[in-house]
Amino acid sequence: MRDFALTLIIFGAIPCIILRPHIGIVMWTWVSLMNPHRLTWGYSSELPISLIIGLVTIAAWMMSKESKKVPWTGISVVMLLFVLWTNFTVIFAIDQEAALAKGIQFDKIVLMVFLTMVLMGSEKRLNALIWTIALSIGFYSVKGGIFTLLGGAQNLVWGPAGSFIEDNKALALATLMAAPLMYYLSRTTENRWLRWGLAAGAAVSMVSVVGSYSRGAFVAMTAVAIMFWWRSQHRMIVGALFAIMIVVAIPLIPSKWVDRMQTIETYEQDYSATSRLEMWLVGVKLAMDRPLVGGGHGAFVTPEIYRWYKPKVDSVHNVHSVYFEAMGHYGCVGFGLFMVLGFLGLRSAKWIRTHTRGREDLKNEFVLGSMLQVSIVGYAVAGAFLNLATFDLYYTLLAVILLARQQVERKLAEEPAADTVRSATARRFSRLAPAHRVAVPDMRGNQLP
Repeated sequence: MRDFALTLIIFGAIPCIILRPHIGIVMWTWVSLMNPHRLTWGYSSELPISLIIGLVTIAAWMMSKESKKVPWTGISVVMLLFVLWTNFTVIFAIDQEAALAKGIQFDKIVLMVFLTMVLMGSEKRLNALIWTIALSIGFYSVKGGIFTLLGGAQNLVWGPAGSFIEDNKALALATLMAAPLMYYLSRTTENRWLRWGLAAGAAVSMVSVVGSYSRGAFVAMTAVAIMFWWRSQHRMIVGALFAIMIVVAIPLIPSKWVDRMQTIETYEQDYSATSRLEMWLVGVKLAMDRPLVGGGHGAFVTPEIYRWYKPKVDSVHNVHSVYFEAMGHYGCVGFGLFMVLGFLGLRSAKWIRTHTRGREDLKNEFVLGSMLQVSIVGYAVAGAFLNLATFDLYYTLLAVILLARQQVERKLAEEPAADTVRSATARRFSRLAPAHRVAVPDMRGNQLP
């Protein structure tokens, strides 16, 4: 039944996508982030749904009258340079077959992200995209939070199989990026029940981060909470709510979760933590030996790496850090572009906040800029412990930041023109006023000026 329902939704949406290509972006984002086909057990679980939606969307866009102009800003330019550089490194990759497969996957992601920048520029379309992101990840994070509460945090929370967020730590990372958007929607939607539901969903999603048992996610959740409190307009209320939540949660947290988190202080005695530090060092060494091109996609799971840098290792490990992943895979040049891209994302989100602060007509944009900052901080901190340098949600959020800034720029640019029209109208009426002045007699018959 699930297979039939999903197939009906996907193929039923194709005519809509042909008529309105931006619907294809919404569908592609939903399929890529939520992976609904992974919730089925029949034929639809193996269908290349993302590819079908992507190809139909591109074809519909090319045949439509929609804009074909890419919004070239710092974010889009550096993102293009980054993906071009990752393709260049494939030529010199240690494992070219694996690097080519991963490179094609990343190329598809960035291609659709650029199409997102082109098609989702209006306020209505941008909000539809944000809703899609929040609900796609929220489906798993809210479900995971409820699972954690009902189970007493005794079991791990996992994402859909075969996806970017399959791993418990990856789902926690995605949750930290999507929950701020859920809060933004709760602040900007008009329906009262929907507002409370979204706010509760964001809070329950944080519980699922606890259920991930990820130490990196716990550190990132702390950073996100501090950032959220700092960006909040009601710090006293938010701080009090955080304190209440902590007091209520402490008696409910199982001892094994506490023991797991305490290993952060004694990381040198934990094999998982020490092996991760060793792999970070391998990433540095690989980048120093191949500073321009690195080892290419997938270099850290090739046996050659271990023969060169860790000959005594008895198993294959991954690098578990977006920073050392970018450094080892793409060399110093690619790592630099990756870091610049993140910096530009944070700076653009800050620009939105700065230019909308105190503006009642731009209060929604102010909240959005604030929450986008929190989302990027969540990726920056949690990503330090995960190998998700090509995570599709991250690049989609960068596109959201770009589009949100353009939206604010357009609204600010309209103001001088509006002021000019009002001034011209006022001058015209001021000139006409004397000619149309009517003399009115007072009670004694005298003419008033």
